[in-house]
Amino acid sequence: MERDAILWWGKSPPPPEVTTLCRARDIALIQIDRHPSDTEFAGAKGLIVEWDGQPQNDAMIAAVKHGLTPVFLCDFPDVPKVGDAIDRIAQNGKHLIFIETASENAIRRISRTAETPAWKPNLSIIGGEKLRSAEDTLLLSRAFSDCSSLTLVPVLQGSTSVFQAYARLINSRAGPVALPFFVKFGSREAIDRELRNYMECTTLHVPFNQRPNLDASRCALGFARGVIVGNFVERSESLQAVVDRGAGLPALQSLFDVALKGWRQQAHLDRVNKVAAVTLTERMRLCLPSTYKQKRRDTLASHVGVARQDLGATLSYEDLEKRLLDLPVIKFRYAMAHNDLHGENVRVTGQDAILIDFASTGDAPLSADPSALDVSLVLATDSVYGEAWEGLARSLYNLESLSHVPLPVSPETKGARIAQALRFLRQVALADTIDPLEYPIAVALQLLRKASYADKSEIRLLAERQRRRALAYAMAESLTLAIENEALGRSEISKNSLQTA
Repeated sequence: MERDAILWWGKSPPPPEVTTLCRARDIALIQIDRHPSDTEFAGAKGLIVEWDGQPQNDAMIAAVKHGLTPVFLCDFPDVPKVGDAIDRIAQNGKHLIFIETASENAIRRISRTAETPAWKPNLSIIGGEKLRSAEDTLLLSRAFSDCSSLTLVPVLQGSTSVFQAYARLINSRAGPVALPFFVKFGSREAIDRELRNYMECTTLHVPFNQRPNLDASRCALGFARGVIVGNFVERSESLQAVVDRGAGLPALQSLFDVALKGWRQQAHLDRVNKVAAVTLTERMRLCLPSTYKQKRRDTLASHVGVARQDLGATLSYEDLEKRLLDLPVIKFRYAMAHNDLHGENVRVTGQDAILIDFASTGDAPLSADPSALDVSLVLATDSVYGEAWEGLARSLYNLESLSHVPLPVSPETKGARIAQALRFLRQVALADTIDPLEYPIAVALQLLRKASYADKSEIRLLAERQRRRALAYAMAESLTLAIENEALGRSEISKNSLQTA
């Protein structure tokens, strides 16, 4: 359905100049005196409500959910009252609902708004019971308004946020059966941020065949929720699975030499602007517990308890964070980074790595992506368990092993497949470092971050996974203390050199 109308909710009819303005823009002006129906919302670009002292919360929120631009029209002296009313509607407040004192300005604001998909009332959604909220259902009905039916299959077990979607198109020239889509739901803020990341950071820098391609006409934002729709990567498997079966090297080369090349090369093309001299921890601050949601801090506290009781850790996570923040200033290169690189956020088809999930994309040290993948591949591996896994992890995450490229491991050694992958990752990471402490600091931060997540493994593996998280914390602590000692030794050498001079 085409959005070619503006809804006018007021006691008096629209003034003649407004009617003329809408006619000139080929927009219908529909006067109403009540909450609009869903059908009226579907054909409208915006909703104008004449302020009469009533905030009309439900109508304004419904308008945003349907993708309309809602505007309060009021006299100038009433602007503060209207602003207070908007702020009370919900957390999004003035970002989504506007105030105008001139009706012509309200029309212009609405007409300038980019058109978004309109709601389809009779879309058949199979698997819709798995959706998190009624707003998700509405967003889906907007995103697939040109379809008669849609079948949803969760991408992850029990997922209520990412689906594979099979659509039946209406009046498609090529036929009704479309290739599968991926559909991702999230908070409006998170989806809006991820859409901007896709548009601003991937199109010109990540090869089109190594990222999902969005269907921008189907992506939609509501009031509290949003949805991203794009091409589903068929016949692929996770990088974690590929590494676990010992075939990860070509995919890792594809990931860093091709998929991420457009971002990472920026650090070398402009050496003056892409080298920082600050505390690395400040640039990777989202790895610190003080930035976690309470649920993650509670999870971290439980893992810290096990680490302090059984694994030799002594520090609280607050103390560990303080020590990380007090580490010395170092020089490092930075560029755009994925910032949530793990074995499930990289898909593999043949030997090509495909990046997905750009929600966290932003500037970061060049060590951020390799260190995140380094830690996640080890913590999530299914190729080695128990004491063998613990021995492997301890051998990988100490200051000495992180300061140089590891030696090759014999193929028959337990954990050899993971060790082979990490050998390549560290070749990539260490080649870009300026200070030898950069990669150890980055890894310590990633170990701490990973320790804060609850594991969703099946019951038979849960104890193993939880112990891995606890050991990650213990290794983050021991690594941080070793870095402190190394930095202190540097300081002493520097002091002695000055005294000798």
